[in-house]
Amino acid sequence: MTEETADIYISISRKSPRPGKGMYISVLEAVGSSGKAGTLTLRKKIDNITPHQLELHAIVDSLKRFRRPCTVNIHSDHGWFETIRKQGWFDSWQQAGWIVKGHTAAGADLYQEIYMLETVCNMEIGEIDKELGSYTTWLDSEIKNARAILE
Repeated sequence: MTEETADIYISISRKSPRPGKGMYISVLEAVGSSGKAGTLTLRKKIDNITPHQLELHAIVDSLKRFRRPCTVNIHSDHGWFETIRKQGWFDSWQQAGWIVKGHTAAGADLYQEIYMLETVCNMEIGEIDKELGSYTTWLDSEIKNARAILE
């Protein structure tokens, strides 16, 4: 069996830590077992959201698009998911039932969905970083336009 790979490139409009209107754009780039490549662009506007939650929504919505087991590399200009994975927080929060310092983790429902998509759908999250590759300029432009619309 040839392992399928995919990349998700995410840019978010919200940078302020306070909740507000936000938008994400994600580009899914996948190469199937046949070697054929394809892309899909997702956009979503959400009211009353933090940047962390916006990035997590983008990841969940993107992962839901994959129908077969694959290794997914996530590239996000925000970097929250990269931080919690590299620090081991995601795994420790999962083991603690998404309880952090005696309280349910903010965004616990989104963390749970990511965990379920990884385990139930047999996905593996590979590399996580802030590099948007060849999509950098285009995503920056789209997010800049989205900020103007959201404000």
